[in-house]
Amino acid sequence: MIPLSPLAIKSLRALPKGKPNAYIFAGANGGRLEEDDLTEALQDLTGTDATAHGLRATYQTWADENPTDGYYNAVQESLHHGQGGKLKVGENGEKVRVGNQASVYRRGTRFDKRRKVLNKWSTFLAT
Repeated sequence: MIPLSPLAIKSLRALPKGKPNAYIFAGANGGRLEEDDLTEALQDLTGTDATAHGLRATYQTWADENPTDGYYNAVQESLHHGQGGKLKVGENGEKVRVGNQASVYRRGTRFDKRRKVLNKWSTFLAT
């Protein structure tokens, strides 16, 4: 489940009503989005060479430089980053070994924390 910001919900409600589709954001062929569809849409929208990966990097940089203290794992989960066996900086600045052994015990969704971070990100994008 992905938390949506109030701005995202408002945007979705503003979409034209029409024939039901299995996809909210359909690809160019009307089916599922393909790997390059988001990059092409970003480039059309901005007139730049923006990429989907660059947008994700921008989100991570914004999260690193803005008050998201205590939300490190929520930011990583909202990026759908796996928890490989790497040494990471934890939510309170401590170094934490994360990997398969750690993710086995991680059962929560951090839904509320992800919602708060994504709401801040949405506000940043809208300003």
